[in-house]
Amino acid sequence: MSAGRHKPMHRKQRSGRDGGRGLRRGFRRLPSWRRLASAEALRSSGQIMIGQAVALLGIFVAGVLVARTLGPKSFGMYSTAFALGSLIVGGGTVGIPLLILRRAAEGDLDRRILRKAALLLVCFLAVAIVVTIGIAAALFGGLEGAFAGSAAALFFASNNFASLGRYVHVGRRSYFRSAATDICAGTLFPVLTYAALKLNFGVDGSLIAIATACCISCSIAWTRLPSLEPDGEPTHLSVRDGMSFNMFGLVSGGYGRIDTVTMLAVAGSGAAGYYSAAYRILGPFTLLRNATTIFYFSRLSAYCEDKDRWLSVRKRARVIVTVTGVSGMAIFFAAAPSIIHAIYGSHYDQSIGPARVLLLSIVPWSFYILEPTNLASVHLELRATAATTLGLIVDFFLVIALGRHFGPIGGAWAWVISESAILIALKIASRRISDRVPLAASDTAQPLCVPDLDGVVSPPRTVI
Repeated sequence: MSAGRHKPMHRKQRSGRDGGRGLRRGFRRLPSWRRLASAEALRSSGQIMIGQAVALLGIFVAGVLVARTLGPKSFGMYSTAFALGSLIVGGGTVGIPLLILRRAAEGDLDRRILRKAALLLVCFLAVAIVVTIGIAAALFGGLEGAFAGSAAALFFASNNFASLGRYVHVGRRSYFRSAATDICAGTLFPVLTYAALKLNFGVDGSLIAIATACCISCSIAWTRLPSLEPDGEPTHLSVRDGMSFNMFGLVSGGYGRIDTVTMLAVAGSGAAGYYSAAYRILGPFTLLRNATTIFYFSRLSAYCEDKDRWLSVRKRARVIVTVTGVSGMAIFFAAAPSIIHAIYGSHYDQSIGPARVLLLSIVPWSFYILEPTNLASVHLELRATAATTLGLIVDFFLVIALGRHFGPIGGAWAWVISESAILIALKIASRRISDRVPLAASDTAQPLCVPDLDGVVSPPRTVI
């Protein structure tokens, strides 16, 4: 063979090299992290995430203090009262702040509409607080249950009223005061809870402590509100709009707490305590959901008249949430025993198995968690409500069936199945959703002149 002639490559070698070259080309086509979000988007969402992280960490530490000081049975009562307040007061009234967030992002909000929304929220809160107190008194028995229910209801009432002010800031691209509200609350939660436990105030005192912290932080959200000058005459705020979003919030909040309440009813406060301790391992993913959806919803609503940009934001956010969620799930699954022992102590060993099962639910969760926000941004929140209602019903009956016989581990498997059911339902509900994007926004809505998740600067509108 001459020196200038190359040796023929074997077929297997050639196919192997071509396969490796194709794999490298495939990886190069994937969007880089720098292209997924602009610096402005990362800075804005980072402020929200920091505030949410401090708030969630504070409420988490407060719960750990109660669990370690009072034991599984009292912690079960604390968690159930907390869940009851979240279900009725938190979920039943969170819709109005979300509605205001969307209208602020669309430029369809003035101070008159905000005052009307605040009055409507107070009316809903009053009814929800009375209902919570009555159910807590019946569930826990007598005056002690009524006190626990009222304290939990007050916490979520003040939290949602603070959210109304915070979401005005977020919708107008002012994120610092929203983060400051969360940081203040998150700092006070464990401090006041520790003081209540030292004074032997028990479960009721611990719930009153976090409610007091939230009331103090509420004042920050309502100071120095941004200028509310709409691009045109704002559309009328009807009770129907508030009811639509309240139903969405009620079902979402109920779904997140119905398993703990049902576990207490069918398996006792001890099982509810172990299940609640296991469920707390999902806290970092709750942080990811809260920080992402608040920022994502405001941006998506602002661009619901620009189909290409709307789809671009949706695609990039989906990649970020899915990769982060699944990766985090794998890490926490491996470290679950160490996390449970470090936080709650060795007498919570029964929470390790349920915690690992609950972490499996992050796989379907990461694929659907942005879909309710996508639907709500184009005024299809009722579809998201229907899909979440299916998950709530599935979870409720499976916890009754499995929790009665298998305890916390049965409740954890019920949660995984219900999350998978919601994923299927939301994928069906979201089919061809992009066809509605140009038709769903109001005529006056135009995006602000700020870089979006795709790094593109939007056309300007009236200066705020």
